[in-house]
Amino acid sequence: YLGKLYNEGVNLNIMSNYAPVQYPVPVNVPFISSLIASQWDHSQQWKIPTFEMFTQSLGSTQQAKHEIDLNDGSEYSSIIGHQIDGRCLFPATGYLVLVWKTYAKLHNYEDYRQMSVLFEQVQIHRATICSLTNKIIFYVNILPTNGTFEIIENNTIIVTGRISLSEQLKMQKFHKQIKFDDTNKNLQTNEIYRDFNLRGYEYSGLFRGINQINIDGTYGELKWNNDWISYIDTMLQVHLITSQGLQLPTRIDSLRIDPKFHLESISSLTSTCSVYVDYWNSLCFSGGIELFGLHCTGTSKKNKQQNTILESYLFVPFDNENIINELETCLYLILENNLTTTLSLCQIGNEKLSEEIFNFYSQQPSIKSLEYTLVTSLSIDEINKKINLVENLSSTTTTTIDLVIVNKTETNTYDWEKLFSICKSNGFILFSSDINIPTKQLQTNNFIQIVTRKNYQLWKKLSNENFKDTIVNIDEKNFQWIDQIKTLLSNSSSQRIWLLSNQIDNGIIGFFNCLRREPGGQLLRCIHIQDSEYVLNENVLKTLTTRDLAVNVYQNGVWGSYIHRHLRTSNDSTWIETDNAHVNVLNRGDLSSLTWLQSPIITTT
Repeated sequence: YLGKLYNEGVNLNIMSNYAPVQYPVPVNVPFISSLIASQWDHSQQWKIPTFEMFTQSLGSTQQAKHEIDLNDGSEYSSIIGHQIDGRCLFPATGYLVLVWKTYAKLHNYEDYRQMSVLFEQVQIHRATICSLTNKIIFYVNILPTNGTFEIIENNTIIVTGRISLSEQLKMQKFHKQIKFDDTNKNLQTNEIYRDFNLRGYEYSGLFRGINQINIDGTYGELKWNNDWISYIDTMLQVHLITSQGLQLPTRIDSLRIDPKFHLESISSLTSTCSVYVDYWNSLCFSGGIELFGLHCTGTSKKNKQQNTILESYLFVPFDNENIINELETCLYLILENNLTTTLSLCQIGNEKLSEEIFNFYSQQPSIKSLEYTLVTSLSIDEINKKINLVENLSSTTTTTIDLVIVNKTETNTYDWEKLFSICKSNGFILFSSDINIPTKQLQTNNFIQIVTRKNYQLWKKLSNENFKDTIVNIDEKNFQWIDQIKTLLSNSSSQRIWLLSNQIDNGIIGFFNCLRREPGGQLLRCIHIQDSEYVLNENVLKTLTTRDLAVNVYQNGVWGSYIHRHLRTSNDSTWIETDNAHVNVLNRGDLSSLTWLQSPIITTT
């Protein structure tokens, strides 16, 4: 009743109905906290607002800074394997993981991998090019009220979308409703990424994560390397397998990630997880990840300008001091007489010349392995790092050098016996003409001079093997000589076969170059007489067999060979002065290829 009176507006003093309270309260008075605790639920935890929260605007975005470093040992070092058309692009899934980390921190998760999230309406406005030298800084802004986010790099918005918490039960029910057939033939990792590489996707490292996939591209297995960025990116790759050309993801309608369910789906034996694709509904899911509505935009591949090598094919005499590019003619002659794909060189003196010789042989398609040793006292910083440096000739223990290059040194002293010994049989020594060439010692050690130039002399170390020489004339039109060559090549390994032609249009050199690549072809030699007179007498033949060179051509009264000689071009040929020019991109959609181009010249008549 007192309560009803109070509600009616009567101001009552209810303390008059009780005895006055005496302070301090006696010790035997019971606590009332037990009565209150029994009526209060303490199982829930509530966030306590702090002073800092009230000083900030509750409706503003929450911003996080992410610094991306691709060097070894960093968290994002694996991203260097995401190479697209010769450039390292920051993966589209990398943006989403950055938002995921920021959103988890906003909701007080210690580890973002403990929170299930849903991405919606993700739009990638611009790609980001990464490098090992420069760090990239991303700013992630998330609006707490609705989860709208944006990623900013260099004061430019590059990604937008929306993020929210995901419900786990929906994913598990969805997986149980679908059945798949995995009996089709599968493509393996190397086959898959060989096709990707041809299209411009140059993936490496963790981004080669597709273990296998069927021909239709609807079912496969992905490798799990405990890296969310690369794994989700491989799901995008699966979606791109059936497409053509080079495409980049620009929009994702929905991406749902349940880390707990995903880890439970991974095979403990193979560390793989199945992936399924429904191209009709634009759906792809693997384990605890569901991707819906991936939209890609095609882009043109960058035109990779290769260094074009222009060469002329011409006759060069063995003995002529007025030859242009005399060093190059000697180097090519050595290459012509070497059938192997490996080449070993040793050079003494004139360190600057090593770069020219190294570049010459490096550009030859027939040379797969080049071992270059330079005897010098210079440091490695001043010499090509691919060239081996030794301080003295005694440090060289090999005796199978194909070419020894001897130039003038400061002391002008040489260990000739060591030089002669390291040159293998049928090997060569190239002398610079500004040194005293030990002619008698060379002849004593079974060397013979084969090329004379103004600044160089080329000597060959003769073989001690005794060969039986057989000459086969291939000018006959009945082609009976073909069976003769077959018989000679198959019956004896100690017989040199000299192909002879007296006709200028016979094609013997091309035929010889093909035939010497066949088994036993190392015993073939070529003699091509292009003059009308027949000069192959006994003395000439003895000289040719002693020199034992692969190709011997007689033209204009001298012996020589055909070589490829590099054509010098002007470095200014790509830029010209013109009154008609315009600006355009070399690659469609690539503003970095913007350049000046010459406009078509229109003539009026």
